[in-house]
Amino acid sequence: LPPAPLPEKKPPEAVTAEEEVIFGNLDFPPLMDFYVKFKDAGAKTFDKETSEYVTGEAAYAQAFTIERALRLDVVSLAMHKFGGRLGSLWLDVVKDREGRPSVLEGVRSLTLNLDAVSYTPGYKWFDFAFPGASPEERPVLGPGRYWIILRHSKDALVNWFYTPGNPYGAPDDARSTVSGIDWSYIMNLDFNFRVMGAFTPGRKP
Repeated sequence: LPPAPLPEKKPPEAVTAEEEVIFGNLDFPPLMDFYVKFKDAGAKTFDKETSEYVTGEAAYAQAFTIERALRLDVVSLAMHKFGGRLGSLWLDVVKDREGRPSVLEGVRSLTLNLDAVSYTPGYKWFDFAFPGASPEERPVLGPGRYWIILRHSKDALVNWFYTPGNPYGAPDDARSTVSGIDWSYIMNLDFNFRVMGAFTPGRKP
């Protein structure tokens, strides 16, 4: 008898479904008050508050890397508001260029007005949404390394919480312009941040 025909091999189906993701340096003590009240006076606790005042003259940035195209919905930063009735915050998410943030080669978030952010005893997520009335209209980042840069205006006064050392990524993934405008200052820390979106195999940046 002739041998049975081999089953026909079909090409693998292309992956088209989006994959919702949340990633970042997520662990921080939310709403923790580093001061306690004792006999009508404030006293600092022995817990160390690891944060940076980020609404002064210098700018601050935190890097992350993606290996697939990502639809960018929301980026959150762990921050504490101290003032800013007329101030506002926003983010630039820009491409990496030779280990440093590029010059606005990326996308910008919607503005977060600080008068809409309530005062809390400690740190919480500040959410920055990206333009697009629907997920299909929001920006898509291609694979690569990107930098989250915090921007501010007027009387914004906030601290950004960080984890000492480099538990999240590479040793040079947090930078500032403390010593110039070229992002030359490498910080031995990782800022706490959260990226929310979806890997989108069917869309291109």
